[in-house]
Amino acid sequence: MLISSRIVLEKSRPVATISIESEKERGEGWLFSILVHTSGQPDIEDRRFEITLSWADYDYWSGGLRSPSQVARDCLEFALDQSSKTGTAIPGRFDASI
Repeated sequence: MLISSRIVLEKSRPVATISIESEKERGEGWLFSILVHTSGQPDIEDRRFEITLSWADYDYWSGGLRSPSQVARDCLEFALDQSSKTGTAIPGRFDASI
């Protein structure tokens, strides 16, 4: 499964593509491997993330209306947006609940 989307980080100009490279069921949720490709931005490198998403958080945030991969992508988009505003680094592996 590969899902891509554009994320807008500044002034309606797409600067990165988020691609979900894999989705695996694990324990009581999912593990996603996600690539953020920066579209050739000279000062930003591509990054890979691993995000875990529990069934409980998935149900809480989506109520089953969105796929688990869409919820994981939304979590990463939110983290990237917050990181760009605060300058806080995003760890390469994190749980969607944070």
